[in-house]
Amino acid sequence: MSGKGVQTEGMKPLEGKVAIVGGASRGAGRGIAVALGEAGATVYAAARTSRDGPPPPDNMPGTIEKTADQVSARGGRGIAVRADLSDEAQVAALFRRVEDEQGPVDVVVNAAWYRNALEQWGKPFWELSQEHWRDMSKIVDSYWLMGVYAARLMTRQKHGLIAFVTDHAIPDPAAYYGQMMWDVGHHAMNRLVLGMSAELKTANVAVVGLNPGFMRTERVVRHIRAAGNEAMK
Repeated sequence: MSGKGVQTEGMKPLEGKVAIVGGASRGAGRGIAVALGEAGATVYAAARTSRDGPPPPDNMPGTIEKTADQVSARGGRGIAVRADLSDEAQVAALFRRVEDEQGPVDVVVNAAWYRNALEQWGKPFWELSQEHWRDMSKIVDSYWLMGVYAARLMTRQKHGLIAFVTDHAIPDPAAYYGQMMWDVGHHAMNRLVLGMSAELKTANVAVVGLNPGFMRTERVVRHIRAAGNEAMK
């Protein structure tokens, strides 16, 4: 039985569509990439962690190749691209490659983040290192660059969707998330969504911020297990 707006077995609503997913080696990015593949899309899984490259600083599992394989296994076409999305030259090369190989790009997602913020939750900002600030700043750079290059392409196409995985916008500006890097980074992402959305309306390009809430990601699972082990001591 099927109805309007209901995906039935065998249907591929995104067949023939092309997506770029940043931060696709794990977490929300991996999940989104695989879901797009299940819907039939060709998905370029972009991130820094590759089978042939160095592991992430916190040694989290997941690679772009594994995600691309999962995309293909679900019925889409997965293509792994190793790229540091905070580096403009690498982002430009990514978009140039996808446009050369596929033509129009229908969906661009960025779900990049850096280290496990939960491990630093509750720690005062003056005890955080400058490295934490630099890492957070690079992540914001990645959202800016992915938005800029997606917009340059999609305004020529006159269609497209840009989706940023972020956290909820706090209605009260005086409220605080509880972790400085998380707070500053996600406020910046939410403002990018707001501004880019306003400026791209006339080009038939939608910009949305996705707030999936607390997810069972690799980093969350590791943190919970570590906290449980500590509590058992």
